Amino acid sequence: MKALFSFLAFLIFAGTTATAQVFVSPRAVENNKYVYMNVVMNCHDFSQVRTSYTTLSRLFGIYRKYNIIADFYFTDMLAQRLEWSYPGFLDSLRRAGMGINIHHRSPHAITFRPTRREAENPQLGLITLFRQGRTDEAIAECEKWERRRVNVATGGLDSAVGGYDFLEQKAGVKPTCVGFGISGNFDGDSIAIGAMISLKKSGLRATVDDHEGGADTQFPFMSLRGVLSRPADSSITRWAAGTMPRDTFWWKMVLTPDADAYSPRRYAERLMSQVNKSQLTLMNAIMHETDFSYDRPPFYSVYYVSGTAGATNPVPYDTTAFPTDRIIPWSETQKNAIWAKYDSLMQYIGTHPNIRTITMQSLVQTLSDDRERSISREQCRNLASQILSGIQSTMQGASFRLPTKNFFTIPQTTDYFSLADAYYALQRSLADYARTGRLPESLSLRDIVPPLGNGAGVSANASLTLADALVAFRAQDSLLSLQIARNQYGGRMSPNVSVGGRSLNPVEYFALLARAYQAIDGGMSAGTTTLQAQQIPVPAALTPPVGDAPSQNGPSNWSVKPFRRLAAMPTAVVNENALSDGAELQASPNPAQDFVSVKFTLIKPERVVLKIFNVLGQEVVRVLDAEMGAGAHEQLLVINQWSLVQGLYFIRLETLSGISIQALQILR
Repeated sequence: MKALFSFLAFLIFAGTTATAQVFVSPRAVENNKYVYMNVVMNCHDFSQVRTSYTTLSRLFGIYRKYNIIADFYFTDMLAQRLEWSYPGFLDSLRRAGMGINIHHRSPHAITFRPTRREAENPQLGLITLFRQGRTDEAIAECEKWERRRVNVATGGLDSAVGGYDFLEQKAGVKPTCVGFGISGNFDGDSIAIGAMISLKKSGLRATVDDHEGGADTQFPFMSLRGVLSRPADSSITRWAAGTMPRDTFWWKMVLTPDADAYSPRRYAERLMSQVNKSQLTLMNAIMHETDFSYDRPPFYSVYYVSGTAGATNPVPYDTTAFPTDRIIPWSETQKNAIWAKYDSLMQYIGTHPNIRTITMQSLVQTLSDDRERSISREQCRNLASQILSGIQSTMQGASFRLPTKNFFTIPQTTDYFSLADAYYALQRSLADYARTGRLPESLSLRDIVPPLGNGAGVSANASLTLADALVAFRAQDSLLSLQIARNQYGGRMSPNVSVGGRSLNPVEYFALLARAYQAIDGGMSAGTTTLQAQQIPVPAALTPPVGDAPSQNGPSNWSVKPFRRLAAMPTAVVNENALSDGAELQASPNPAQDFVSVKFTLIKPERVVLKIFNVLGQEVVRVLDAEMGAGAHEQLLVINQWSLVQGLYFIRLETLSGISIQALQILR
């Protein structure tokens, strides 16, 4: 029996620490489910809270009817008002296995849009901090926007708990994903990074980068700023059909001559007929709760001049604004048609044998969190070479071409490193050299984020001494270490670094790190070596990469890299030598949907502890802790009772005689 169990090694638990992960292709099909479907409902209209609640309750019923788990993204304001008027609703979603996430919409600072009356908008203070380079203060201010309640009339912050903290408190679970909504100003990228730093230390694991599709064909699970970018190959949300020259939301077409062309069920059927059944395909179906009632979200009229997301109104905001010439309620006929088509779509998704509905929470549990894994000296050497090979001389100085997919790969391996990984690894190695006279043979990466802003850099190519560079490397390493100590995910690259009296922008400094590493790795002396600091302008484009298209843009995307997908092995154990031949553990049905029967046999009376872990090695449920007699035992687990969402788990049986673990796949 021990020989059978030693086949394992998906997870080996020593205490509660997980090691030895096994990976599969990101596109590997699991059983017969070759499509993962993420059903998404963005919930944001606080101004018509009764209508929002009525819609959400009806949607909840549809999802339960067709055995669908869906992701709900709540704005701070709607979540607050739902709890005031309908307490317990958020928790009921969580107990049913639905995903609880957070959505940034007005008046959150990230959606601020400049007007001539900028001084009258409270969000301006946050933007000013970023513009003035007062980054630590700006991040501290970002954190307030994720912790405190937004005042819908003033656009400022109240002292009451709000945002991410409020959703966690009322829903009973940490939101997994954040949707940043509309960023209508050039400072939005800095605010988004600041918000991400604030949210990651609370437990955020994913973000919305692209609504409609565009997942990389080889690497669909991409890390953006250290969290999963919500993946999708295609979306049942909007498309071009019939007489429409461009993509259009299907619910706006239900009473038009193109209604048949905009049937979401038919579109889903067409997509399903076109997918490759031998590989995993990722889809989503996205709507807003207001789409069932209005042509645009009513709260737009509160904050925007045009009522359709134009420039921001001056404060105080008119929270009763509802201009019916711009925000048009649907007729009863149109409402009924939208509901009928949506119900039909959900029936198709929920009953299709090859579709599995997923939430972002269940998805991240299937991926390896290797933000802070180790990197070797040989890998650092390879990265330095790749960086320098991407630098191309131009008439103006030089340019830097990012790797094809915005991250580095080590040839003939599955080692993926972001540019931020390379930046940190080379800088830490060189800082260690400055302290000890030796390059480290290996080190642990840290999850650092891009710079908040891009410096001007050197005005022309210049020669710098390696000794001066080492002083700068140590100073930057100390700064990163301080940021990380303050906040586990607070480390970030600097927009400017001073080396020998010259200011380098992030790309120029990145190139200097690679040159210095190659020089020292090749045995050159710090006392006699000079390094070339090339003028390399930072590209103006800050758009995140889409699909397979190379994105030669600025450092805002330097944390992009693939997540590895974890393999689902049939059995795993804690410690092979600790197994008891008498404590057989079985779980059935497996995969399970509604309940699972856990059976085990004791050869003598013992204290039994039965736990369930997720794939990250975190205990999520303690099922049993009791003295039990010898013989066969059975424990029935009702999945909804324990709020276990779809994904891979491990049932762990602990006795004095030994420990055994059984993999359990939950389907919803």
